[in-house]
Amino acid sequence: MAYPTTPLPVVVEFWNGTAWVDISAYTYSRNGAGITIIRGFPDEASGPQPSSCTFQLNNRDGRFTPLNPTGPYYGLIGRNTQVRVSVTGYGTRFVGEISEWPSRWDVTGRDVWVPVTAQGVLRRLQQGSSPVNSPYRSAVLSAEANDPFYFFLGYWPMEDGTSSTSFGSALNEENDTVDGVQFTRTVPIMSYSGTRPAFASTGPFLGSDSLPILGATTTLMAPIPLLSSRSISDYSVSLHLDIPATTGWTDGTPILWISQSLASSTIATWEIRYVSGGGGDLEVRALDSAGTQLATSGTLDYNIDGTQLRLFFRVSSDGVDAGWVLKTQTLNSDGTAITQIQNTSSFAGLVGTRAMGLRIAPRGGLTDMGVGQATVQAFFVSDIDSNALLSFAGETAADRAQRLIEDRAITSTTLGTAADTQAMGPQATPSTLLNALNETWVADQGLLHETVDTLGLTFRTLDSLYNQTAGLALDYTGAGEVAPDLEPTEDDLNVRNDVTVTRKNGSSARYVDSTSRMGTADPPTGVGVYDTSVEINIQTDTDLIQHASWRVHLGTVDESRYPSVHVNMAALAKAGQTTLMTNAAGLEVGDRITITNLPSWVPPGDADLMLLGYTETMIHPIDWDLVFNCAPYSPWRVAVLAEESMTLLTAETTSSTAWRIGCQPDFTTVAADLPVSLTVDGEEVSVTAAAAASVGIAAGTPVHGDNASLQPTHPSHVEGDLLIVYCAIRSSGVANPNTPAGYTTLVADNNHRVFAKYAASAAEPAPTVTFSGGSAGDTTSAVSIRVSGVQITVLNSKTQINGSAQDIAFPAYVIEDNVQLLQFCWKQDDYTSVAVGGGMTEVVEASSITGNDQSLYVARGPVASNPTPIPAASHVVTGGAAAISRVILFTVPRGVADLTVTRSVNGVVTSHAQGATVQITDPEVLAL
Repeated sequence: MAYPTTPLPVVVEFWNGTAWVDISAYTYSRNGAGITIIRGFPDEASGPQPSSCTFQLNNRDGRFTPLNPTGPYYGLIGRNTQVRVSVTGYGTRFVGEISEWPSRWDVTGRDVWVPVTAQGVLRRLQQGSSPVNSPYRSAVLSAEANDPFYFFLGYWPMEDGTSSTSFGSALNEENDTVDGVQFTRTVPIMSYSGTRPAFASTGPFLGSDSLPILGATTTLMAPIPLLSSRSISDYSVSLHLDIPATTGWTDGTPILWISQSLASSTIATWEIRYVSGGGGDLEVRALDSAGTQLATSGTLDYNIDGTQLRLFFRVSSDGVDAGWVLKTQTLNSDGTAITQIQNTSSFAGLVGTRAMGLRIAPRGGLTDMGVGQATVQAFFVSDIDSNALLSFAGETAADRAQRLIEDRAITSTTLGTAADTQAMGPQATPSTLLNALNETWVADQGLLHETVDTLGLTFRTLDSLYNQTAGLALDYTGAGEVAPDLEPTEDDLNVRNDVTVTRKNGSSARYVDSTSRMGTADPPTGVGVYDTSVEINIQTDTDLIQHASWRVHLGTVDESRYPSVHVNMAALAKAGQTTLMTNAAGLEVGDRITITNLPSWVPPGDADLMLLGYTETMIHPIDWDLVFNCAPYSPWRVAVLAEESMTLLTAETTSSTAWRIGCQPDFTTVAADLPVSLTVDGEEVSVTAAAAASVGIAAGTPVHGDNASLQPTHPSHVEGDLLIVYCAIRSSGVANPNTPAGYTTLVADNNHRVFAKYAASAAEPAPTVTFSGGSAGDTTSAVSIRVSGVQITVLNSKTQINGSAQDIAFPAYVIEDNVQLLQFCWKQDDYTSVAVGGGMTEVVEASSITGNDQSLYVARGPVASNPTPIPAASHVVTGGAAAISRVILFTVPRGVADLTVTRSVNGVVTSHAQGATVQITDPEVLAL
């Protein structure tokens, strides 16, 4: 029989390191205590809180005593053992960590139990105070951990404290295999000679914590670990430099020496030296074992005096010539951009080999130069994300939260679209993880809370809170729907009517409500002054007044609060309300709850509430209660259309009433929001119905040529569909497709590119695709893809090049909310067939042996209602041979709506061209 006639199916498990172990049979329900879960926020004024779960375990046989060697769980439980609580049919209710297992017993010794308190990951994070990695250090370590193209022989951040005596490595000693070679990586320190450097003295720059400043005779040195017995002739060295405005340095003073093994090398030392004059230039030299110059670049114009820069030097050898690249990435004076200068050349007849040692300021003489973040990188060499040099300024709040969380190997989830969150200022250094995370949700005004079904954190975007349909719709008069006590209150707990917002290291703005019933005027006109100030870390000052007014908007809600709503699941079950049970159990922090048909003695109207958190109690065998902590939802019912970008995707006559528009974010499809008045080309129309256009994908017939232009025919389409042309030319890294007339370049990568336009009719002519840089025998290929129901905007993109292989590997990607993921693959060889990789769906195969061989492959991901991860995988290729391949991944937003409109509301009668701008007639600006 079903619940509540039968006991509540609760499952309690712990993680033993390899599997979940069911301990439900040992869970007590004694003295009125069962399982109690507390999650989310207790009220509107609180910040992120650790979730908790309390229960009692039968310990008569000592199995839950961690240090009991006779217990069956000996060695499997202890500090921070993970525990999971689930209700069969309703999913996971809690995942957390048990920090202690205290045994308790009665005076007879017959009743022995362990009172368990498990908490979420925030408890552990709140106890720690260690700083988060600086942005650049985080980027280096993340690159090596997550990208197979990065491998570091050495990395010395040089962010060591003021009392340090050397510079430690940030790498781990480990055994690994790189490029098929097994090795043991050691992590030597970097030492100094001469004048003791002034440790941690520069102040943060280029995404780093404070770095050392060199004295008059300081030299820094470190060995570069050997990678097995293998020579590595392709490597790079890079480091941060803070150059004084007036150096006083001697012309020709070396900045960097890289010593090389002479076993098979004619170059003993690579030297980068300072050239005085011209604002500070650089010179590259190759030296023999006696220090005699073998070759020189001559003076290279870099103008480094008075700058903060990243110096990048790459060397490679083909056994005949020694190639090199010298690049600087200089922080602009306003700190908002990076300027790059690069020189590339080679020294003929010289041979390089593996790097043996690194010396910075090898002869001293670089007084007052700041230096740090020294790396030696092997094999495939690529720059670290340049955004790290800017301390990730401009990074969205959700992206920053995800990066910070995942840097600590904690699972991160985003609810909503990360791209819609607030652009942030530079990440503060140094900072603790919690302080850095607090800056993200405070900036966006979203929510940061623990994830319900895994040990992790969830960032819920502000945009995802707006204009929700109710996740739980209760009727006060419905059988078993609302349990006692429902108690509205009017208080001043969250009243704020005078708010000053200051941008970190920036300006400030103040907003005051002096006129409403919740304004600063004395009672009874208002409520008096409730002022506050807040500092936020956002990218620019221009948004400050909106942030101040939004906080006043939240703080002047003039309605009763319902601090808690009680739902008795057993009562719902008894009344047959299974759908409401599922909805109640599935609520997420930030979801909307409504209660209709309230009694006459409470304030009129329905209760419209936001779920902040909840207390969940399960007492065997049947009791299951949910008490939701709530706040008024009305502040999040906003006119989000005020700042939307809307475009007419179909040309309209003077009388047509079925319109298709592209809209960012999505046009409302909620009937209660309509009608909405729009204006285009001076004509006002009234939208009486709106529906989201469905997504559909089809491919035309691929075409190929021999270094020739192509005309790929479009698949069937209608006006307003997005037409995407994917094309490639075989000549790797040399030739590229050109943008067809009337098309927009969506993503440009070497060899292959993606172009698009909206179809102007159902008979859109085939484009002419030309190519540049090719030679006879270079295969050209193109195919047209029709994607309906999406817009031409690229939200996020990734590219990847793969070394010679049979299959086409593609990178991991997290699909944002309500978008279409598209994937375009090129391979420098033909094939017989392709089996699509995990999580993707094939759109078209295109293989050719015209001229030299090449092939195209297009796949798509699912359209997800929540962020969905697509793991890194490969498309399995049959036929052909191993070859280089490239991949482009990107997402395009849906946001296409079909509208029914009433024409000429203001008497203007006109036709409208495709691409016309559509605006809200009388916009209300409430959303932040």
